[in-house]
Amino acid sequence: MGTSSGAMGPVTADIKMLKALGALRRALDKTGVPWMFIGGIAVVAHGIPRDTQDIDATLWGPAIRPEELVPLLAKARIFPKEDDAIEAVRHTHVLRMNHRPTNVDLDIAFSWLPFEREAIDRAIAIDFDGVPIRIALPEDLIIYKSAAWRDRDRDDIERLLALHGRTINADRVLDLVRQIGEALDDPRRVVILEQMIRDAR
Repeated sequence: MGTSSGAMGPVTADIKMLKALGALRRALDKTGVPWMFIGGIAVVAHGIPRDTQDIDATLWGPAIRPEELVPLLAKARIFPKEDDAIEAVRHTHVLRMNHRPTNVDLDIAFSWLPFEREAIDRAIAIDFDGVPIRIALPEDLIIYKSAAWRDRDRDDIERLLALHGRTINADRVLDLVRQIGEALDDPRRVVILEQMIRDAR
């Protein structure tokens, strides 16, 4: 994992989010499995102010099974949101959890693709309002958000490009998003992203 001294940009969160973030970070560290934070927390950590009500993380799926992870999370008072949470992972690759002391929801994705392992390996360590965490690079966040492609994700992409556009490898991003678009039968996705990159520059 890369490292960064200090926080990146205006990093702030309310006390409940920080407590849940710290609890999840400590629990994931104890697994010994490669992991990082993605989603809104990572966007905020990269200097983009926006609201986020939950926490998204991803870890390397081949290194741990959901059945092994859940008991480790329980020690941090993080519990499944539904009774069939472990079974649901087989279909969604996401473990939906809740940090009981704060009632903050946590989504933990199991990553399997080569791009995802590369993104985890490239993640950087920062201080998030006093909590040491690892987050995806802006370039990799843009790819993740191009896969989700909701209105909020496209807004995050535009703002990440505006702030960090000079640091990204546009060819790599577009190639991976083109593959995502082909897999989802949405060839327009990469065309729109390419225009967003041009506009940001």
